[in-house]
Formats: sequence, C-alpha cells, structure tokens
Amino acid sequence: MKNWLQNFLTRWLPMKMKVIALFYGVSGAGKTHFLKHTQWHLIKTGEPFVAYVDLRKVASEYEFYLRILEALARFGFIEDFLDKISNLKDSRSINELTSGVRFGWVAKQFGFDPSRISSWMYGRLPYPKERWIQSVKEDADISRTTLSELLKAFFKMNDRRFPIFLIDHVEDILGEPPKNYMSKDAKVETIKHLRTIGEYSNIMIALDHEDYSIYRQHFSDFKASNYSEFRLSSLESGTFEEFFSELRNCIVDESKLSAVDLAPLVDNERVTESSYPLTEDCIGFLRTLRTKQPGIVLTLLNHALRASEEESDKELITRGFAEKAVRTLIPFSLVVCSNCKLKLNQINIDFLPKHNRPCTILRIECPLCNSPAQELLPLVLDRLVVDTSALVDLCVSAIFERRPDRGESQRVTIYIPKAVRDELAGWEKRMEMRAASRSALTELLRMQGLRRHGLAIIEDNIGREPGRKEKVLARYTNSVDRIII
Repeated sequence: MKNWLQNFLTRWLPMKMKVIALFYGVSGAGKTHFLKHTQWHLIKTGEPFVAYVDLRKVASEYEFYLRILEALARFGFIEDFLDKISNLKDSRSINELTSGVRFGWVAKQFGFDPSRISSWMYGRLPYPKERWIQSVKEDADISRTTLSELLKAFFKMNDRRFPIFLIDHVEDILGEPPKNYMSKDAKVETIKHLRTIGEYSNIMIALDHEDYSIYRQHFSDFKASNYSEFRLSSLESGTFEEFFSELRNCIVDESKLSAVDLAPLVDNERVTESSYPLTEDCIGFLRTLRTKQPGIVLTLLNHALRASEEESDKELITRGFAEKAVRTLIPFSLVVCSNCKLKLNQINIDFLPKHNRPCTILRIECPLCNSPAQELLPLVLDRLVVDTSALVDLCVSAIFERRPDRGESQRVTIYIPKAVRDELAGWEKRMEMRAASRSALTELLRMQGLRRHGLAIIEDNIGREPGRKEKVLARYTNSVDRIII
C-alpha cells in the first residue's frame, strides 16, 4: 500500500492517469484511516480536486448523486461550471463542453440563468410551470446523465485532469439486503451511478467486509483502468511488531528520550527504549487479544493513555491501564479459556432438562476442553436475545444469579423479539400452554426487576413480525424462535 501510494503521488497523478483502488477487510483494519492519510498527502502536494465521500445513511440513488454533487461543489467546480455556461449562452457550445445533450437543452429552457440551473441540478425545480422538465430527483437516468456530463466538463475545464473521490463505507449500498432501508431498485441504480463515477474519475473505495468475493461482480467494469485491490486484516505476529515500531517512530521524539529515566519499574513493570511509552508487559498483553485490528488497537491505547495521565500524571501505559481499556471497549477480546488457551467465540451453558427443576445451571464450560469457564460470564454477557424456551426455563435470571457480582458491574442489554411476544400472546389462549405461559411471564417480571435496579437494559418488540404461516407453524413447533432479528 505504501508503494502504491508513492506511485500514485509521484507517477500516475502527474501523468494524469485514471486510477481506481479498492481497500477491503475487517472493521477497524485501517481502511478509513488510509483514505484520510491519502487525502492528507494529496492536499499536502497541492492537489485541489480531492474529496472524501462517506456513504453511510445513503438510502437512494438520489442521495448518492447529492453526495457526489456536494463533493464537486467543495472543489469550487459547480460554481465555475455555472458561470461558464451562463457566459456561453449557447446550447451547442454547452453540449460540446459536457460531451452530451442534457445540459445544453436544460440551460436553454431556463434562459441560461445559473440560479435556476443550479436548482434543477440539486433536484429543486424552481417554478411550477417548469415541472414538465424531468427532475434528477425523480429519474435515475437523468441524474446519472447529469453526473457523467458534469465529470466530462470537469475533465475539459481542468487541463484534462480527473477529480479524486475517496469513497468510504460502500458496503452500505452493495450489501444484500442493502442498509438504510434502500430498495432493491435503488441499489441497482446506485451501483450504476458508482460505475459512472469510475468511468470519469479517480476513485479509492473502502469496503468494510472481509469476504470480497460476494462483491466482486460490482467492480468488473473497473478492470480497464489502472486498478488495484488491497486486503486489510488484523495484525498478525510479524505485522504486529512492525505496527508498533512505526507507531513508536511517529509519536516518540528520540532527542528527548535520553532525558527519560527508564530504570525504575512502573507498577512492577519494565519500560525499555524499544517499548516506550508502553511497558513490556503491556505489549505482551496486547499480543494475546483476539481483536487486533490497527484502528481498535489505536483506540485502546488512546483510552489507556488518557486514564494513565489522569490517575498517575505519567505518559506511560502499563498493562493495568490497557486491561481496563479492553474491559471497557472490547471485553470479548479477553474471552480466552484459562486451560486450553483457546480464543473463544462462545461458551457452553448447560441447564437441567426443561421439566426437571428449571432455573438450575449444571455447567459453564469451554466447548473444546470442557474446563470450567464461569469467570468468563461477565465478559460474554453483553447482549442477550431471549426466546420462549429461555423464558419458560427461567434461563436469563439464572445466568444473572451465577455471575460473580450478580451483574452489578456491567449493564446487559436484553432483546425481546416481536416473534416471541406474538407466541406468548398465542399461548394465553390455549389451555395446554397455560403453565408455560405463567412461567414465561414470571421470567419477564424478573427481567423488569433487573431493569428497575439498573442491572439491565430491555429492548422490547424488536425485529420483524412473523408471517401468518410462521404463526400457524409455531403452534406445533418451536420454529418462531429461529426468526432472524
């Protein structure tokens, strides 16, 4: 990635080549950081036409269009373009500038008035009598054509240079289903808009997903350009050492390090020139974490450093401060079996059979070596989704009773799906389910007690409504518990 950035800044950009790059990988691996790092280098070299575009909360192709239009406005290009066409006052000359026919015709309809043309570009038709002019807000083909003509005009007006868009969180529009309540038709049109941007711009795209194969089909049209792909992942043993070495080079002033007394132990932990401002025990602890994305490690270190400055007035990070930061921010990274040292994705909690003394836990153990794992409960109990079986068997309150502090150190979020509420409502009308219904309602009352004492947050009626067939089937099976939330 460093070599790619160097080539982009020193070779491809001066040669006015069109470049497309995709950065994908796990959340926190450093994709957004690299986009901002690239933006900083471009601004530092005097490149005026670079914009960061965040696609979070984009729910339609029109909103995507507006994000790009706003980026072009930040360059100052929209204002220059409107001045240009108002001075030309000739539809043929405007069409030659945009290599299309849309802007010349629209400008003529509005009398080459830049304010009225601007309103049309942003989807705000200025006068009722002109509503017969097709709107970029209502017609995806019109907004896509408008984008392509604007970018072609940009190329001609700026000495045959391409604008540079740093597009982040593209997974919000490419996912299946797409996020932000985007319809399937809107997703298709937005992808077409993205490809239009790729035809007439330099773009660097960040995709927050480790499995790139499911998105590969959307980037096939980019292969004709100078196209590169980079996968960013968690820090492994070799890259972990390199990451800390480069981080240290960025934040430590070697000329002042000689004045720091490294001989005394700090909380019985040793500090060396190679580990400063971390203790060696702290670095060893960070190596054991299950979650080691660069962005997350930086967040942990910032949190630990602030705590160290507040409590000890020292700019040193010990293992104790790092552990506190991890327990606060990413407690799941500490879920490691004390016996087999397996980094656990789950722990097994075995209850007695349904009709044999409910609310009794037999074992809490590692799924691999079956060794006791009760001490891990405070770490893994962050969010609970309950089903009807868990309510009938009083599982939630039983787990709280087995926590070392009975849940007083950390508030747990408990989710009750709509499907579960619907099933319980059906039980109340069936004589044979009255006992199970009373048991479930008793557990719900206990959970409300946990909420009143500040030990839990309850999110009720979440998820989708079960379908009619699912409700009928739930009378005979437990299928309603498997509805995806």
